[in-house]
Amino acid sequence: MGDDRAPKRADSVPEYAAALSKARGEAADALVEQGLEMVDGLSGASSPTEIAATREKVQWRKFMAGSMNQERYGTRPQSNVTLSIGDLHLDALRKFSADMKRVNSEAEAATIDAEYVEVSDE
Repeated sequence: MGDDRAPKRADSVPEYAAALSKARGEAADALVEQGLEMVDGLSGASSPTEIAATREKVQWRKFMAGSMNQERYGTRPQSNVTLSIGDLHLDALRKFSADMKRVNSEAEAATIDAEYVEVSDE
C-alpha cells in the first residue's frame, strides 16, 4: 500500500516546479551579479594574489550559475572544424587517379583482339 503522507518531489507538483525554476533563475542571476561586483572591486593596485583569488571565485559563480540556469549561463559544446586545403586537394587527386585507373582497366577489357593483315597497293 502506498503512503499518501509521503512527501512529494518538488518537481512533481506543477506549482512547486514553476517556483523552483524561478528561484534557480534568480539565484543564477544573483551569482553572476556577485561575480561582476567582485571584478569591479579590483583596481590597478590589486595584487596578483587578489586577482587570482577573485578569478577563482568568479569562475565558481559562473559554474554554479550555469548549473542553475543552463539556458542562460550554461556552456554549450563547441564544434571546431579544421579544413586543410592541401589534404582536400590530395584526396581529390587520389580519387581522380583511382577513377582513371578504373576507366583505363574498363577500356582495356573492352578492346577487341584481332589479327591484322598488312595490305599494300602493289
